[in-house]
Amino acid sequence: MLTEAQLKSIIKKAAPVRGIGDKDGLFFSLTKSGYASFKFRYQINGRRAIITIGPYPALSLKEARQKAVALRHQLANDIDPAMEKRRAEHQARQTLDAVFEHYFETIIESRYSHAERLKRLYEMNLKKPLGKRSISEINGLEISDVLQKIKKGTRTKAPRPSIANKSLYLLKALFKHAVKLDLIRHNLALSFTAMDAGGEERPKDTYLNEKQIRQFFDIAEAAGTAFSRDNYLATCLLFCTATRKMELLGARWEEFDFDELLWTIPAERTKPRREFLVPLSPQVIVWLDELKIRACGSEYVFPARKQSRIPHVYHDTLNHAFKNLNLPFALAPHDIRRTTRTLLAKLGVSDQVAEICLNHKLPKMQHIYNKYSFLPEKREALLMLSETFCKCLPKRRAVI
Repeated sequence: MLTEAQLKSIIKKAAPVRGIGDKDGLFFSLTKSGYASFKFRYQINGRRAIITIGPYPALSLKEARQKAVALRHQLANDIDPAMEKRRAEHQARQTLDAVFEHYFETIIESRYSHAERLKRLYEMNLKKPLGKRSISEINGLEISDVLQKIKKGTRTKAPRPSIANKSLYLLKALFKHAVKLDLIRHNLALSFTAMDAGGEERPKDTYLNEKQIRQFFDIAEAAGTAFSRDNYLATCLLFCTATRKMELLGARWEEFDFDELLWTIPAERTKPRREFLVPLSPQVIVWLDELKIRACGSEYVFPARKQSRIPHVYHDTLNHAFKNLNLPFALAPHDIRRTTRTLLAKLGVSDQVAEICLNHKLPKMQHIYNKYSFLPEKREALLMLSETFCKCLPKRRAVI
């Protein structure tokens, strides 16, 4: 019989060993590359076979013997250990966790600028109840139960109807991916609609007129440290650049050309996945100069305010700051884009230029054939937008 001391001596000598027997089919081997492992030799239906139990020393001699006992028990019940191992590995590849991992790596990670949000949605809502289940065995009742718990909430979680809808959308994508991988034949999740999850969501139509913009910043200023200077400046920049929230909060200083008064957002950080040029007004430059000082040497315009795996301000930070303000109207950071689009129209900016200022995707043929950047037109439009916006700011905070 083998001992731990004997195994350590073999590894120390580093001489390859094809197989040193322990007992009842268990043996130890060491390859030329130094890989040490336990294996199990057996015979079933007149056929000899070998199965690897696990690596040494990650698997101890005692644990290897216990696994060998379990394998001998399978043989006693006419179960081929090698076939059973392959079956277990095949089942592991069919779990919802495995499908999500493959979907994330092959479809999402390289194509979406905020892939981590989708990963978090899965981990927070679907992984625990369904992750270890074989996707071919998940039934409609299980899907319904999961969606209803998200929608209605639990004792520890508030109702989240919009998250229920997003979870359903993700489940449909995962089942579709499983069909593509030939793991299942039918996308069960397609039978579900928004009414089975969080309910039909109406598109938001919130925007602020100039009086409400002034009211927002009066309240934000009165909030003092509860609405930080960084939040204040970020909100101003969203109004004057018409960019998306995370395009701004994730910006690096290297993206800004202060001589040309131009901000170049790289393709991987934009929703349409194409590089985007944002002309900067004089007032925007003033705010960026202040933020440069406040960043204390960080490569990010809005560095993380506490230690985090994400080096810049988190995507929910500004949303929470807005919710904590005692506003007489509902407002989220994304509503600013609807406001800026409305202001651009009011200022007489053409629909085409206004849509380009917001980096919206143009109609297909126009997007393919019209490669003009509209940079002069964008600069003029955003300058008018900035001037109009600054008139709405409290005088003492409009400029430094």
